[in-house]
Amino acid sequence: MMIHPFKKLLTAASLLVVGAVTHTAHAAAYTYEFKTFFDTSTPDNLVDTKTLNYSVASLQISDTAGGVVLTLTQNANPFPALTSAGTFIEALWLNTAAGTAAGQSGVALTSPSGYVAAGFSQDAGYNYKWNLDFQSNAFAEGQSAVVQLTGAGITADSIVAAKAPIMLDLANVGGVYGSAANSHVHFVVGKAVAAVPEPGTAMLMSLGVFAMVGLKRRRH
Repeated sequence: MMIHPFKKLLTAASLLVVGAVTHTAHAAAYTYEFKTFFDTSTPDNLVDTKTLNYSVASLQISDTAGGVVLTLTQNANPFPALTSAGTFIEALWLNTAAGTAAGQSGVALTSPSGYVAAGFSQDAGYNYKWNLDFQSNAFAEGQSAVVQLTGAGITADSIVAAKAPIMLDLANVGGVYGSAANSHVHFVVGKAVAAVPEPGTAMLMSLGVFAMVGLKRRRH
């Protein structure tokens, strides 16, 4: 049976949309907030934590070709600082597959940032494979860093699914939490929030659904 040229065009367009939607559906993006920290004012309890009603830092994780892009921002916040310079983000620790790290923009990474095959332990016995170190006393409030992790198996979902929560090292901390001898406090993330698709992506997904429904109806 001969198919009308217009129907051929419609079918081809539908398949293209469906393919694009399938590709989009595999991309993931999440946002984390750092509100919970290990309370250094109670040294007798190494797993004692406190949760703030504000976020000292935010982290966005997005899939990209061959890996993920991390966008870390230190928010303007009232957490006590040791000096008038304010607090500084010194490091970020997380877990995913092996690969390489490269700074894209903002505050730069320093050596030995990257994947640590042997792993290392931090507060509460959490173990990590990735260490991202930033320039000392440079990552201040209001500043951001964009880092790309590249490697087979590195995805936003793999980071979210890791057993150990993403941990952040905040330096130049004062008040009851820090001193000149040790001004570091470690924060851990709460539950990840999945990013809402952009309007264009949402529309494309809707078109894909309609296209698949249309194709299914024609087959019956």
